[in-house]
Amino acid sequence: MSFQIIEILDSQPENVLAKVSHQNNQVTVIIPNEKLKDIVVGQSFQAEMSYDQILDWKIITDFDDAESGIWQEKDGVHLLGRIHSILDFGDGVTVIDVYMQNGPELFAVSLEAINNETLEDNDGFELTVCNLYLYPNDK
Repeated sequence: MSFQIIEILDSQPENVLAKVSHQNNQVTVIIPNEKLKDIVVGQSFQAEMSYDQILDWKIITDFDDAESGIWQEKDGVHLLGRIHSILDFGDGVTVIDVYMQNGPELFAVSLEAINNETLEDNDGFELTVCNLYLYPNDK
């Protein structure tokens, strides 16, 4: 995933609170300090994402891929894209991969976390989360 650090807001021994841009949207994220060693403000980097908690989600009918992306509002960080695949790993573990054209990025959600069994491939899907974490990939 392609992000760019705009500003370091707070630095603690384990994590850094930073404002990053992603496709012209600014989002406040948490990045582990050990992952920031080679990244400077203004430099683009690839990263994986996670989050603390799902605050809300919804299926979007007639979804337009051009609207996909990551942005922040008062109610949390929004991730919006189209369901790419629904993977059943057995033992009650099912993961949905959601593709964002504006990135392009993928994010994954446990189907059990949203407690819904009616999702289908190609549905539009919006997830609102608390505390978005970025884990920059090693170069």
